[in-house]
Amino acid sequence: MTGLFMKRLFCFGLGFTGLTLAKQLKASGWSVAGTRRTKDKAAILRSAGIDGFVFTGKEMAPDVKKALANASHVLSTIAPDSSSAGNSASGQIADPVLRYYKGDILNRAQNLAWVGYLSSTNVYGDHDGQWVDETTTPRPGSEHARQRLDIEHAWQDMVQTDGVPVHILRPAGIYGPYRSALTSLKNGTAKRVIRPGQWISRIHVRDLAAVVIASAENQNPGSVYNVADDEPSPRETTIEFAAMLLNREPPPAIPFEQWQTPPTAKRDFTTNKRIRNDRIKKDLGIVLTYPSYRDGLKALFDAGEY
Repeated sequence: MTGLFMKRLFCFGLGFTGLTLAKQLKASGWSVAGTRRTKDKAAILRSAGIDGFVFTGKEMAPDVKKALANASHVLSTIAPDSSSAGNSASGQIADPVLRYYKGDILNRAQNLAWVGYLSSTNVYGDHDGQWVDETTTPRPGSEHARQRLDIEHAWQDMVQTDGVPVHILRPAGIYGPYRSALTSLKNGTAKRVIRPGQWISRIHVRDLAAVVIASAENQNPGSVYNVADDEPSPRETTIEFAAMLLNREPPPAIPFEQWQTPPTAKRDFTTNKRIRNDRIKKDLGIVLTYPSYRDGLKALFDAGEY
């Protein structure tokens, strides 16, 4: 599979990450099609030269089936379904894509150069601040993380049983244009919550897109890649650095124990780990454009993308 035939991506979920990827691919001559949840958002895709389709995650869409049949590469960025149909206790897979389009992907397996599933590093669970890599055994600590891992396994099963060239990508916390500590400070929503010893890993969305492209160009079915920058850090450091760039005082420090917020907002604070990124460098030749949060935030600030 060479030439233009290799350059047709269908992406389930052209949101923040997917749209960033689509723009990079189109600049390199790829044809890109994909889904959004509403007609209005799909229309925005079409106005940008991307074939946009509606997939609500609740039912199969015939036009999506037709577009998928023309793809040489497939990516899903869609998160687990939080409905009862997607609850792990129900015995059903929590992935709307596999629920409605697994058969179409299997039927096209021999014509697909690459298939990717965008998962999350939250599948690793809590490791008490230690480093984790792709050989670390996942131990998800929440229902959402368990669903993610179940979905990973469902995609990976297709490699062995059906020859689908599936690749799993596990991004850390994603930030980028108009979605960063700079944005939350500008909007007045930033919180500087302090929990000593708490680490977080991050990845700039443009670096994430570059890793997806590198994986698509260096196929290794069944592989798993962590996608994170070089420098995990305490959560509050991004707020403090962003405040410095904006020449303002950071929000007052809030001890984690005194933070008044719904339990769901505290979920990310219940796991503590640092993500290694050696594999994307060694196997995919990745050189990060934004190797630390400082590089990423400074670039966003300089470009006014906040």
